[in-house]
Amino acid sequence: MRTVIAVVVIALAGVGGLARPARAAQQDVPALFTQTGRLFDASQQPVTGPLPMVFALYDVPSGGTALWTETHTVMFDDGYFVVGLGGTVPLPTFDGTPKYLGIRVGADPEMTPREEL
Repeated sequence: MRTVIAVVVIALAGVGGLARPARAAQQDVPALFTQTGRLFDASQQPVTGPLPMVFALYDVPSGGTALWTETHTVMFDDGYFVVGLGGTVPLPTFDGTPKYLGIRVGADPEMTPREEL
């Protein structure tokens, strides 16, 4: 596995989908969000092609145990990627306390710092 460094821009789409409806008469809204970013290799070149990525949610900005993880094979185009999270492994309930997103690419260690959601 090549060494990978990254500049990741976090964008959440459909954050409203993270909250569950309060009324029982409504159907459950899936808890999903979209992660986007751009990844560069050690030579500062944009990554192209598929790579495995592991996404994890924590309740602390560093250390701790993941509350949730999901793995995807992500397709990169000139370094850009978009991946939907929560579709394979349901996201935990968001209770208003901060959560932190950790991202790992291939065999590399998790990127730091984690992004606060």
